[in-house]
Amino acid sequence: MGTIVGILPGVGATVAAMTGYAEAVRSSKTPELFGTGIMEGIAGPETANNAAVGGAFVPLLALGIPGSASTAILIGAFILHGMNPGPLLFYKNPGLMYSIFVGMFFSNLLMMAAAYPSIKLFSRISRLPYCFLGPIIAVLCFVGVFTLKRSLGDVWIMLLAGILGYFMQKFRYSMASLILALVLGPIAEISFRQAWLWLTQT
Repeated sequence: MGTIVGILPGVGATVAAMTGYAEAVRSSKTPELFGTGIMEGIAGPETANNAAVGGAFVPLLALGIPGSASTAILIGAFILHGMNPGPLLFYKNPGLMYSIFVGMFFSNLLMMAAAYPSIKLFSRISRLPYCFLGPIIAVLCFVGVFTLKRSLGDVWIMLLAGILGYFMQKFRYSMASLILALVLGPIAEISFRQAWLWLTQT
């Protein structure tokens, strides 16, 4: 599921994680235990999240369309080196394509080797009371948002988004649909505008 969501241009790992969590809840025999830290509630979204990263390479390499923010950066790197992502990339630079595939395969093995010894250490973080974890997460969010553009306006937008997310979760509205609309909305608007201009000119 994460791979399929990752293939959709502009969707990204966040929507994949939410979809994976929703599907894990739907298919579980004990959905009432979700939200208490059970393994299925962690494994479902994280597996979809990781699978979306590989899936985002499909539209990037096959069509030249970024599947996520990270692949959008890769498109810039390709163009800087004089390469145009798309079907001809496989024909003109087959060595690069195979290097990417082999590199992704070995990176997964290296991640396993690096993460496995530290699993017990990182799992202890989740045992901290939320009164300690909550402020740390909030500070990291504030710092992360502010350092992107050094704008207090972005911080206010984050706060408003947090309040909106709280009420959406409380009234059981889909946050994944909202994120999808926010990401794909501007892209769809530009596409419709270009299509309209083409139709009116012809």
